[in-house]
Amino acid sequence: MTLSCRFTNEALHNQGHQVVGALLTGGEAISGYKPAKGSSEIPVIPAPEIFQQETRITEKDPGARLPTVSECAIHLELLEVFFVLRERILRSAEIDKSMGISLKRETKTGHKGDKKTLKDDTFETRRKTKWPKYVEFAVARFLDWRCELAKMTRPGDIASFHYPLPSLDVLMVWHSFLLNPLLFNKHCRNELIYDLPFPWQRIHECINNSDWSFQLPADDTTQTTPLFDVLSTWESHIPFESSNPPPTPLPSFFSPAAKKPAAPSLLLPAFTLTSAPALSLTSSLPTAISRHASLFKTIATTPPLRTLGEALHAAVLRQTSFIDKMNSHLWIRSPSLESTLTRAISRYSSFLLLMRRNKGKMLVPTVDIDLVWHTHQCSGGRNYATGVKERVGRFVNHDDDLAQGVLTDGAADTRKLWRLQVGGEYKRCGCWDCEGMLEEVERAVKEGKGEVEVDMDAVVKRVEERVRYYRAVEAARRKRRPLPARPEGL
Repeated sequence: MTLSCRFTNEALHNQGHQVVGALLTGGEAISGYKPAKGSSEIPVIPAPEIFQQETRITEKDPGARLPTVSECAIHLELLEVFFVLRERILRSAEIDKSMGISLKRETKTGHKGDKKTLKDDTFETRRKTKWPKYVEFAVARFLDWRCELAKMTRPGDIASFHYPLPSLDVLMVWHSFLLNPLLFNKHCRNELIYDLPFPWQRIHECINNSDWSFQLPADDTTQTTPLFDVLSTWESHIPFESSNPPPTPLPSFFSPAAKKPAAPSLLLPAFTLTSAPALSLTSSLPTAISRHASLFKTIATTPPLRTLGEALHAAVLRQTSFIDKMNSHLWIRSPSLESTLTRAISRYSSFLLLMRRNKGKMLVPTVDIDLVWHTHQCSGGRNYATGVKERVGRFVNHDDDLAQGVLTDGAADTRKLWRLQVGGEYKRCGCWDCEGMLEEVERAVKEGKGEVEVDMDAVVKRVEERVRYYRAVEAARRKRRPLPARPEGL
């Protein structure tokens, strides 16, 4: 039964592009909706109910289940938090100072004596080094947290084990570690962390999804200071005068050291996973600086830690591409969020079956399947290994470092195998309009309606109206304007 077609989807796409452009560039009344009055009219997107689904974990084999819609939704929330965090860091003038990054504008005098100040074309490029440096510090703090976690007594029941939730930077590295299951298995299979599932519900409770900020609960805030706060205030703790001569630039695997007249040896670029300032230089400095100097010193002088640290640093940076894709689709704000995730989980199940049937073939997931695959890996090292072996018949690594050409060929092969062995189209657009159409089609099929019984004009109109409203809410949120009230019957 074909209830949707290419021409219908193209029409929705064109309409959607026009609406998005109008909402983001138009005036106050462009959305055509009345502003919400009072808390009862303010739209809550995503709906809180989607995060409250019961996780169906069997006591005998928690690894046997697939991720739930709730877990995938919280995963999307966390990816938005990571996206916003990176943007904050790249825009932070305070971290610019801590990195020794400043405008270098050269003034030149012409032959007539006229002076002209040239633009600093390197400034934005130099600012981009802040994110890799943040990740370097995050890796050092994660390795320290992992060491502390290993000292805890292994509980008899891992599901009831409670531990202080780590800071966002540590969670980010832990997340990327889990998404490299072979690396995680190699380094952690005999540790407590290998049995721990990612704490989705606790993470959800820390996220404000109106602005994607993250705040640890009061009982966990004593664990560690957020890394963003540490790096933002770093420069203010460095003595303005230093008797130490400027050091030889220290090696770093991402950028050369920055220059600064006052204690350049204590600016952020001097702290790397391969070297760190001598502790004697930092003994009289605030705890934030001296503690991190100690962490970097331990890692730099311990070859296994240094090797793992570099691997984790690369793993976190590789996740940037996937995070950007999820931000672009923005399913977490979509009117069809639940149906999108339900479909993705079903498609992931079929993807695992395809792996089982085609041993030796490299299969490449679509972004929706990849989201669920990532969420599955976050069920914990042992749970993932158990679950994937049960469904595929073998351990499956997730290699996110393949060349583009290899991925392109693998995606083409996967599409052919999917059509032959699963049926239907493998590739998905993923835009809100198409997801809305799929949701309506699935509802019609579930109700047992045939093509003749479905009024496609009415279906398209419902999708257009619903998607337009959700886009208007998101546009208002981004422009910091009052959110529109939901129209009656929508």
